[in-house]
Amino acid sequence: MNQARACSSSADYPRHECRGHFSTLSANAADRHSVSPAGKARRGTLNQARACSSSADYPRQNFRFITSLTLSVLITILLSACVTTQPEIRTHPEPFETQATSDTTTADSTMISLDGPPEMRGFITTGPGPDSLLYPVETIADSLELDSTALDSSLFAADSTAIDSLAGTKQNESDLDTTIVYSAENIFFRVPDRVTVLTGKAAVEYKGMILRAHRIEVDWTADLMSATPTLDTLYTDSTNTEIDTIMTIGQPTFTDGDQTIEGSLLKVNIKTRGGYVENGDTEFDTGIYHGAQIQKVSDKILYVKDGYFTTSMDNPPDYKFTSSEMKMLVGDKVVGRPVVLRFGEVPVFALPFAVFSIQRGRRSGILIPTFGQSGSRGRNLRGFGYYWAASDYWDLETRINFFEKTGLMLSSTMVYKNRDSFNGGISGSIDNQNTGSQGWDVDFRHNQTFSPTMRLNAKGSFMSSGYNRTDVCNANRQLNQRLRSNATLSKNWPDRGSSLSMNVSHEQDLIDKTNSQTLPNMRYNHGLIHFFPSEKQRKSSDKTLLYEPPEKRLTPSERIAQHSLDDEDEKWYNSLTMSYSTNLRNNRDENLVYNDAGERELHETWRSGMDHNISFKSPQKVIKYLNINPSISYSEDWLLERKKWFLDENGDAYSIQERGFFQRRTFNANLNSTTKIYGYFPINWGTVQTVRHVLTPTIGLRYQPDFSDPEFGYYQQLERTVSVPIIDPDIPDTTYEDVTYSSEQDRYSGSILGGTSRTRQLSTTFSLGNLFQMKRVELDDEGEEIESKLDLFTYNLSTSYNFAADSMRFGDLSANFRASPITAKNQIGPLKQLSVDFTTRHSFYQYDVENNRRVNKFYWDRENASGLNVLRMTSFSTNSRFTISGPSPFAPREVRAESKPDTVDTPRTQENIRRDINDRFGDRSERFTGAGNSPWTITGTARYSLSMDNPMLPRENLQIGATLSLKLTKMWSFSYGTNLNLLTKDIASSNLMVTRDLESWEGTFSWRPQGIGQGFYLKIGIKAPMLRDVKLEQRRGSGPLRQY
Repeated sequence: MNQARACSSSADYPRHECRGHFSTLSANAADRHSVSPAGKARRGTLNQARACSSSADYPRQNFRFITSLTLSVLITILLSACVTTQPEIRTHPEPFETQATSDTTTADSTMISLDGPPEMRGFITTGPGPDSLLYPVETIADSLELDSTALDSSLFAADSTAIDSLAGTKQNESDLDTTIVYSAENIFFRVPDRVTVLTGKAAVEYKGMILRAHRIEVDWTADLMSATPTLDTLYTDSTNTEIDTIMTIGQPTFTDGDQTIEGSLLKVNIKTRGGYVENGDTEFDTGIYHGAQIQKVSDKILYVKDGYFTTSMDNPPDYKFTSSEMKMLVGDKVVGRPVVLRFGEVPVFALPFAVFSIQRGRRSGILIPTFGQSGSRGRNLRGFGYYWAASDYWDLETRINFFEKTGLMLSSTMVYKNRDSFNGGISGSIDNQNTGSQGWDVDFRHNQTFSPTMRLNAKGSFMSSGYNRTDVCNANRQLNQRLRSNATLSKNWPDRGSSLSMNVSHEQDLIDKTNSQTLPNMRYNHGLIHFFPSEKQRKSSDKTLLYEPPEKRLTPSERIAQHSLDDEDEKWYNSLTMSYSTNLRNNRDENLVYNDAGERELHETWRSGMDHNISFKSPQKVIKYLNINPSISYSEDWLLERKKWFLDENGDAYSIQERGFFQRRTFNANLNSTTKIYGYFPINWGTVQTVRHVLTPTIGLRYQPDFSDPEFGYYQQLERTVSVPIIDPDIPDTTYEDVTYSSEQDRYSGSILGGTSRTRQLSTTFSLGNLFQMKRVELDDEGEEIESKLDLFTYNLSTSYNFAADSMRFGDLSANFRASPITAKNQIGPLKQLSVDFTTRHSFYQYDVENNRRVNKFYWDRENASGLNVLRMTSFSTNSRFTISGPSPFAPREVRAESKPDTVDTPRTQENIRRDINDRFGDRSERFTGAGNSPWTITGTARYSLSMDNPMLPRENLQIGATLSLKLTKMWSFSYGTNLNLLTKDIASSNLMVTRDLESWEGTFSWRPQGIGQGFYLKIGIKAPMLRDVKLEQRRGSGPLRQY
């Protein structure tokens, strides 16, 4: 029988209803007491048997079936009476198994074989043929049971005790209140014992429970399922051991919800869902729990005898935590006593008891500390504390750090989140040192979304004086001596393209005690306004349009024609636009100043202002190829104070604040013009067809008046005449001479909106962009041409000329060259990336070394000028970077895809051990990265810069850096990075790291010979995240940073 299924519901033992078709018995059936050869030839195989059990009374009568069956029994008795030799008939036959098995199949008949005692064997033949039914009366019920799904009670007439037993069981039958579905290749029914035996890919499903095995025996009286495997003697496996081993197939597996248990023997109670397992295994995340004996007493509690826990996928595991007694609370934790850590079978460490958490996601628990050593604080114990997962919305983490030389530090972090509404956290620490000093700090962060168009972002830091300088365990905080806090509320209106933001901030310098506060800043930006929009512009700016049918897809020629029509439809005034923005600022500053007594004290200053900016633009296209963009910008500033200037007797200017409402208006005009010129150079070399040169010239014109002109009133003209005594030894009497001092001072210098420009501009800017591209054509696997474009390099030039300046009208000439010939799209062998860029700046004028300033003389007019050296270089810088990678020379040759795979499963990849992290508000980052996906990778960088503003005092810097990542073997990886200053011959930084993959464990050695974090760090630990605190660490070094 290839497949048998049964569905059982309610409490009754499965009723069997015959679904076969019986041929009419012939009159000469008595002459065929035994099966004829022709009958044997027509033996078939029962390919499918199904049984269904319902909750109706057991058994429900089927009149037609009973009538046929009764008639068959009577005829069989009569035929048996005519036989000379009759088999022995037992009043109470011994229980035996009836089996539905696969036999031979013919075209016109199907034969069911009944295995039992010799005197009770027979055959049922269906379909046409001369064979008839011939067997003792006691076998009728058993034979019919094989291919029926409802068994009538009258079939047990020969065994009255069985009827009584079943009836009594029916009355006491328990509450199986759902459908049981079971399937197998073969199904055996032991009717008197009320036992069903499933063999060959057997499975039973009931109330979310699934039991699979080679053999499952269901005892309906005890509601007990027993599952066992079998041995496949035809299959051997010598990959794990030198001696061939017999393969076990049909390993029992029990699944209840998301929990799965495997074992050599499984027993499950259908009603209580309890069970018993021998040599059982169950997985949780990346861990495996094993027990010689496992007893499941409820859905949440399992007792384990002689068990172990491991994250190793090897069999046997390379390490394990063993315990003679374990209690597993499903989804919570595992408690064991005693617990011994073993490598193989060698015990290395023992505890009287241990608790392993198997909770998923966040969970409360003790935080394991780490040990280290610092040159300034000595030996230390860091990170011991407790993590409290208070709810799904917030949690709290508290840690204590102990330093041998300085004392205790207490830190705490709380993080909260409510889906997409808001999230944030607050963190603080207190450092109570042995010297009597105490420092503290508090950081916070909050993000909240009120609506899709309105949100709030806030973050800040506060700390006591000098705390950062004493916190030597964190180099970044030691270098940061400024505290910044900021909160921003923003709102936007997408339909209008407008936005509003309000900001409050605070910044404090911990060294000079100065601080600045913004109370508050407000900025509003209005969307672009089209004065005379075209129909196309009006449609594109309509935010209320929910759907617009897609436009017809055009060919390139049609697209060009459509653009021409659009350009003709649009008038020059359709592009006239206006933009507006305003910004309100309020600042409070505290600075240290000297008072009249010569002592420093904090001086408070309030500054307020508001600026309005309006810009008009009208981009135009001239002769289809020239783009012209004229623009006019107007700014108006509102201020509540300005300076009033005076001259003292020595002609020095000083000021006082003048309160009131003051306005300052400035403006400028710009005109920019650009176009693109294309040049093509056909090459037809290999796959390269064409090189294209894109030339982009741009000319800009800018005008801005000199706002120091008295007609604007932004600068104050000062004059003072002072009588100065003339000292002359030849003149006995003192005479005086009138001296007039004059000065021009900006009334708005130092204001919150900045000073007033006094430079008149009538300047033009020139820039020339060059882009070289390459076009390649390649054939794909199907012979189709594929075009690709590659940017070879760019070269840009720019300078300016100011017509309004009285001297040195030319600005510096800047040049930039950048090439990225090798990228991820066009790798060449092991070369994965290559880029080079150069930047230069040249001056048109000579430099006066004695007076340390430029002079109004062209550089090419100097003495002894020769060649192409017509410009003076003031700066030069270059950067280059490359990356090469490839397969490891030590790695074995990979197995080809068509090769037969190994019979041993590859151990699944484990998550790497988490490094020590600076965890604040969930900002977790790895301290180190491995060798990457490639077995070896080399990255090199080179940087050179030269500054020659003063040709006699050049400043030069040359640094090279290299990083090597190498996977020596499958288990060993190595990385080294360094930066060298070739001019000073100093090593700026270097770091070496060696990693050994120990399957379930990982060993890491890191060494920093100098700089911050100088020293070494050794760590051996389990890779699984749930056991990351099981590790051995060793730190040595004198640097302040001891975190890796």
